[in-house]
Amino acid sequence: MFVAAAARGSRAASLLLRAVESAALTAGCGLVRLETGVGLDAAHRFYEKNGFHRIGPFGTYPDIPASIFMEKIIAPDLLGDQTKETLGHAPPKNDEKGQDDD
Repeated sequence: MFVAAAARGSRAASLLLRAVESAALTAGCGLVRLETGVGLDAAHRFYEKNGFHRIGPFGTYPDIPASIFMEKIIAPDLLGDQTKETLGHAPPKNDEKGQDDD
């Protein structure tokens, strides 16, 4: 999602995001994910202000420094039995066996 500079501050981004979330709900999705890039600080703040939080890579996206991944649960009741790992909340790889760095 990208809003032209001339439309920024007009609530266009908020309206677009609401439309995306509404379409996701209509399709039976309880989770919205996105990939954005580094350096788009205003976009990151916008998404965080609207309930998104950062996660690790998902789907077929590679784990590269130029990408930032985010998600927002919009309808917990639609998530079913998804695990924390599928929701992007898996523990770091070095903690998978319950080992602490303390």
